[in-house]
Amino acid sequence: MKSTEKAITLVFVIGIILVILRAMVPDVVVEEPIIDSDAFRGEIVDKVEEVVVDRPAVIIPQEVMIDVIDFDFVPNDVIISPGTTITWRNFDNKAHKVVEYKRYFYGERMELGESYSFTFNEVGVYTYFDANFPKTGRGKITVQNDPLPITGNAVLLSYDEAQGKNGAIVVLAGLSVFSLCSYIKKSEKR
Repeated sequence: MKSTEKAITLVFVIGIILVILRAMVPDVVVEEPIIDSDAFRGEIVDKVEEVVVDRPAVIIPQEVMIDVIDFDFVPNDVIISPGTTITWRNFDNKAHKVVEYKRYFYGERMELGESYSFTFNEVGVYTYFDANFPKTGRGKITVQNDPLPITGNAVLLSYDEAQGKNGAIVVLAGLSVFSLCSYIKKSEKR
């Protein structure tokens, strides 16, 4: 058996062993003991308590930024709660002016780098446009008391540590299978 054949066989065997070992290892849940505040000098107690925190599902920002880029508002559809301040920032080379159709707010002319802010205290739907370029930039702001959906800059990601481990195992198993197939193909050519 040549050294390359031995190496291919070794990689294959290691891959199989890793797959088997990963399948045998259970996911571990660690429960840490808590410190009982009533115990003398904070001794550790062998019990685990569930702690329930009363908090809203989504933390709502009190300020939202809307950027003016290439004659457009980004984001152009925003849902907020009453009392939230929206700031429009001009990142365009042209001057822009934010105006609500019913004149609930009437912004000042914003040159490049300037901004305009308005605080929304009343529930309702407010559509607005760019008074300097009325056919291009348009947007909508919905002010509501109901629970707000996650929009704009909120991104929730979850990562389970097992995902990375399983991914590595899959890659190693794939390499092992590829190596085995290459070995078999070379053997058939002889």
